[in-house]
Order: sequence, then C-alpha cells, then structure tokens
Amino acid sequence: MTARSAARPRKSPTPPSRAPDETRSGSERFRAPWFNDRWCWGAVGTVVLLVWHSVGAPLGEPVAEDFDFLSRALLSGQHTLLDGGGSAAFWRPVSHQLYYLAFGRLMLWEPRLMAAVHALLMAVAVWLVYRALRPALSGPVSAVAASFPVLAESSRTVLSWPSQFVDLGLWLFTAWALYETTRGRLWRAMGALALALGCKELAVVAAALLPWVPGSAARGMRERLKWAIGLGAVALVWAGVYVWVRHRAGLELPHHLEHSGALAKVGLLARYQWAWWNSVRATMSLPLVTTSYVGWVWMGLSVLGALAAVVLAFKRAWRWKGARWQWVGWGLAWFALSSATLVVIYPLWQPNRSGYGSVGMGVAAAALLELAHPVFLAALLAVRIGAFAAAPGPGSTVAKLAPETGAFLDFAHLVRLQRLMEGTRLSLARAYPTLPHHAIVGEHRAPLRAEYSYGGSLALQCWYRDTTLRWVRYEEFESDPSMTPVTMVEYQPDRVPIVALVPPIALRLADEASASILRHDWTATRRTLDSLDAIPIDPGAALLRSMIESRHALLWIGLGRPVDAERAARSATALWPESPNGRYWVAFALIQQDRLVEAVAELDSLLVSAPDDTSALGMRRAVLSQLPRSH
Repeated sequence: MTARSAARPRKSPTPPSRAPDETRSGSERFRAPWFNDRWCWGAVGTVVLLVWHSVGAPLGEPVAEDFDFLSRALLSGQHTLLDGGGSAAFWRPVSHQLYYLAFGRLMLWEPRLMAAVHALLMAVAVWLVYRALRPALSGPVSAVAASFPVLAESSRTVLSWPSQFVDLGLWLFTAWALYETTRGRLWRAMGALALALGCKELAVVAAALLPWVPGSAARGMRERLKWAIGLGAVALVWAGVYVWVRHRAGLELPHHLEHSGALAKVGLLARYQWAWWNSVRATMSLPLVTTSYVGWVWMGLSVLGALAAVVLAFKRAWRWKGARWQWVGWGLAWFALSSATLVVIYPLWQPNRSGYGSVGMGVAAAALLELAHPVFLAALLAVRIGAFAAAPGPGSTVAKLAPETGAFLDFAHLVRLQRLMEGTRLSLARAYPTLPHHAIVGEHRAPLRAEYSYGGSLALQCWYRDTTLRWVRYEEFESDPSMTPVTMVEYQPDRVPIVALVPPIALRLADEASASILRHDWTATRRTLDSLDAIPIDPGAALLRSMIESRHALLWIGLGRPVDAERAARSATALWPESPNGRYWVAFALIQQDRLVEAVAELDSLLVSAPDDTSALGMRRAVLSQLPRSH
C-alpha cells in the first residue's frame, strides 16, 4: 500500500435505505413527555368522538343483567367473590362484584355519571396503549392503533351499558399490562393481567402474547421465557379457581350453549369463520345486515388495501424493517386468538365483543400501512371515522319491534331497552317517591323482546332498595281479580312519553266491558264504560284511552248508532294510529252507513300495517263484491 493510498479516506459501504427512526434506539426516538405529544392527545381525543356519537341515548342506564349484579351487590348482603356475583354463567369477580359494589349506588342515582366514568376509563386505556407502543413505533402508528377500539360503532355499547364493564375492564387492565410489559416490570404486569382475567376470560390472549411483544423491555429468549412463565402462572391459577367456582356455583353458559346438540353439529371452523368475519365487520362499524353505506366502506377499504399492496411491492426500503413486520405479525396473532375465543358463544353475536381483538388489528394495520406511506394511515383513519359517523344515532322512542340488525344485542337494541327502563324509572319516581313494603307494580303491553330488561322484580327492587316489592306481568294481573297493584306501567309504542301510569281499576273495567260486549249485553257495557269514563286517566296514556274509545265504538255499533261508532273509532285511531282495531271499526261503521269506497280505503290503510289480518281481508273482499251493485 502506498503512502498516498494510505492517506486517502476509506469509503464505508452504503448502508441499506432506512427511515431515520429505524437507525436509533427506542429511547433515542421517543423522549418527549406525553403531555406535550400531540399524537397522544389525538388518540385520547377519539373518546370525545365516541361520546358525541352517543349523545341522546340514556347513557349509563342499568338494564337487564345489571339488576342481577346490583341486587346481589346492594341488597343481598352477600359479598363473597367466589361465586357468579349475580351471574349464572361466568365468574368475573372484578367486573361483576367489585365494580357493582363500587359504582352501584352511583349508576342508580345518576346513570349518566356512570357513562362519564366509562368514558374516562376508556381514555386511560387509550393512553396506556399509546404509551406502550410509542417507544417502538411512530406517533401516528401508535395513535391509530391505540384508538382503534374507540372508533367503532359497537364501542357505544361499552360506553353506555354498565354491564359492559366486562369488556371495558378487560381492555383497561390489558392496556396496563401491555404498558408494564414494554417497561420491563413483570410483577406489575402480572397484577394487571390478574385484574383483566377477573373482568373477562379473553385476557388469556394477553397471557399468551404479552411475553412476545416486539421491542419490549423483556429482550432475549431467556428473559421472554421468564415472562411467559410468570404471566402463564397467573393464567393457570386463575383457570384453576375459575373451574372450581364454576363447579361449586353451578355456572354454565347462557341458553345452554354447552349442551346444545344442534350447535355441536356446527363445525369449529365454521364457528371461527363466523367469529372472525363478524369481528372484522364490527371493527369497521358495519352491522351484519346490509345498509346504504356498507358498500362504500368496503370499496374504500379495498382501494386502500390494493394501493398499499402495490406500493409495498415496489418499495425497497420496507424489506429492511424487520422490527415493523414483527409488530404486524404480533397484532394479527392477537386478533386471530381473540376471535377464536368467541366461538363458544356462537350464534349469539354482540359486536362489542370484537373490541378486544381490534387492539391487535389496529397495531397490525397501522404498522403495515405506514410501511407503504403515512398517507395510507390517514386514509384508513378517514374511512373508519366515516363508517363510524354513518352508523345511526340513538332512537328517540321505543319501537314495538326490536330492530333487525342481525345481532343478538347491539347499540340499537340497547338504546331501546334503556329508554324503556329510563321512562319507567322516572315515571314511577315522580308519581311514587316511595312505595310501601310488599307493594305490587304491574306492566301493560310491554314491547316485544324487551320485558326481560326489567329482570323480573329486580329493577323495581333496586330502584326503591326494597326486596319485598313485586313486578307482575299483565297476564298475571288479569288472571287474579284479587290482586291490587299500586299502579300499572303502560307502554306507549313509538311515542313520548314512553310509558304512562294507569289505574289498575281502569284496566279491570276495560276487561269487563270487553266481556259484556262479547255477551252482547249492551246495558252492562254502557254502565261499565260510564264508570270507566269517570276515572281520571293520564292524557299521555294513549294506548288505554284508544282501547276505551274502541269499546265505545263497539257499544254504538251494537246499539245501531253507526255515526257515533265512527266518531269513537276515529278517536281511537287518532290516539293510537297503529291500532288495527280502530281502523277496522271505522270501516265497519262506514259500511253500516253505506259508504263503501271510504270503507275500502280504511281497510287498505289497516292492511298496510297488518297484511295478515284475516278479518280485514275478509271484510274487504265482501265490500268489493258489493261495490258494482252500489254504483
């Protein structure tokens, strides 16, 4: 080597093309405090969007199984953690016992404050996931991934329903465990995992995957095995106690899913496909039924995926980012395992159950799209926000029929039940601030597939903190003439107020009038209706007042007074437009007045809402057969 060549500076090989962040350690890449991190605030701020899209619903209103847990926590005097805590299916001591002991009185006193607590805990969960991901991933990727469970239509259920602390607590404590894992704090991660398992069984996914978090503080195979043993030990202890409690308390899955011969014939692969595909749809805020915006969402996602794939195929730099691909694989494994755990509840789909797996989907999707180009990350966020915003807002009334969304329970179903509960609770509280011991309250015409939301008598007992109170169905009241309820809660379909309180004697007299009408005893009918007219009835009790007017119409028809009958029947229809009886007797009175064309029009209107009404169909045919002779 010559002196000249020795003095010449030697050129080092050109390193592979890398993004600046990939050449630095996690601590060098991320030093800014979280409160100065705009991406952190952006992720947490998505909770505001969730609350905004839920405003108008009776947020936090206890419903259905909430009353099982509230009754056990507040009224039974039993506080052991070694049973279902009010559940006949699951042992979840954190979400079923400790949660209702801590917040039960608050959710009964002011339910919306309970929703505010849920919103705050959601924000904490997002913050924990963001902080866990941020040392290894960029701000945009961490923000999109951390907020993935929030920007889903189904998360409105988690925000609004106290019972869904099972999913919120699972998400919150898993986020804490993930945060501690990325900081290398094993004992804290084990404690957080134990709390997550105490909320819901799906936390076994975290026990299996947290030791293998890419880029975590637990580096090296020996260290990761130590974490796997520690977290696995927590899961094994929990599983042992879980099996013991289930056997001791006689717990089993709802609807006898464990012993269903019909479900046993459905293959495991078919169940997994059901769970996986429904989870994908729910994560993208898409219902199981087709809606006007579903096609646009799929089109947007398809175009986004195709363009990103093309860019990745021709981009050289992505091949050097092995650490990023580890995050993609880990996230996909999280989503796949979380979806697999849902096969046991086939076919009872609730979209909020997809939220846990969506954490992994968010990590995988965000990490992969940024590899192609950050613009794809922004496009994914735009599509998800659009699908989330397109989901229908909360309904303002309680429909007679449950919405057909394809789900066993979702936000639309929940709002319907919560409005019924809120309307009943507030109406009773205004009219009866207190109730005597052993008082009876009855219901009249509860909407279909909604009566279970009262939990039998538990809702009434929790509202008044009195286990002696009794809630009875109308059929029970009708069959027992000696029963004397304090009041009857009458459901008002598709209108506000949702319920009205009616005197039990008014329903008794209405039934007596019907019986005398069937006997054609018009004297007794008139006497009964006169007594009924003398009873003060809430003007908002449209259903009962419509029933009374219909009976008046029948009385006038029986007495040969079709003009009076028409007036009464039209009054019944005005009070309750959906009533088939009102329009039927309007048509009948019109026929008696030889106004056949008008009668056909009334019957046509009736058959629009009740196409299978055989009496109306028969009357229409008879009238049509007379029309040629009448003109």
